Amino acid sequence: MAINIKAMNSKSNISNYNCGGFALRTHDWYCPDAWMRCRNNSFDTEQEVYNLFEDCVNDMLKDFPRLTRISHPEDYTGNETLVGFRFAILDSDDFADEDAMEEANDEYDRNEGDIYYAADDFHFVTRVEGTWYHKPGSNFIEVYEGDPTDECQEWEHYPCTYNSEIAWFVYK
Repeated sequence: MAINIKAMNSKSNISNYNCGGFALRTHDWYCPDAWMRCRNNSFDTEQEVYNLFEDCVNDMLKDFPRLTRISHPEDYTGNETLVGFRFAILDSDDFADEDAMEEANDEYDRNEGDIYYAADDFHFVTRVEGTWYHKPGSNFIEVYEGDPTDECQEWEHYPCTYNSEIAWFVYK
């Protein structure tokens, strides 16, 4: 039986949890500890952002013993509950106009012309009984439009573009 989105979205606490709380079944706002420690940091290399990503994955595995990391969801074709996790990574070239670049330089304590990377946001998707769902921030739960398993496709959910590698998990 698929998720009854209408019933879940009518609950009064829908705005009290994010995509992580939905995908990981806490129905609370979930942010990995590593994210909370580093979310406003900028990084000199993409490797540093990748290290933060892996630290977040390790936090999730510690926080949720029923999660097991898997290589790709195509290995699980049944009714297993799957979870995907991804970052929205910005680099200094992503700030097209001068005002946005100046604001980002101030936010990340950088100088004009610096090249840097930032983990701007994260997002979770979950597959329940063959259907992919997500919950953008404090908004309503939705059926995920498109194929979140296609690693060549970014996950586009305003205001972010989730473009990192994807960490996949099976929820047992």
